[in-house]
Amino acid sequence: MTTLFFLLTMFFILYEVYALFSTRKFYEFKKAIAVKSNKNKPAGCFLISLVIPYLIWCVLGVALSDQWLSFLVLIGVGIVTSIISYLLKIADLSDGKLKMILIKIDALISIIMLVDIFMVHFREDVYTSITGFLF
Repeated sequence: MTTLFFLLTMFFILYEVYALFSTRKFYEFKKAIAVKSNKNKPAGCFLISLVIPYLIWCVLGVALSDQWLSFLVLIGVGIVTSIISYLLKIADLSDGKLKMILIKIDALISIIMLVDIFMVHFREDVYTSITGFLF
């Protein structure tokens, strides 16, 4: 069962790689969902169906995994980027370029942490966690 749990990491890595390399499409997709109209409901449901399992997976990883610190960093990155995005919106600096840079940074850090989680679980004898060096 734990192997299946950690194999989900590959799905979330693909999600983050898409956000990293197709940042403009990802930004436009999220921007279209933010506009409250009926034609964007299926897209919003699709995004929610990806984000909610991702969040549940991270919370379960914090609660049940030996790599809880890596999962906590992953959640923290998402929270920090959301706060920065909200502050940019309040300060009227919500330029598309700034938000796309923020999406790229978030995706890059998330990919690093997800690969770390995957490698530590499957190759713990060879690979040491990034968070092990921090603390």
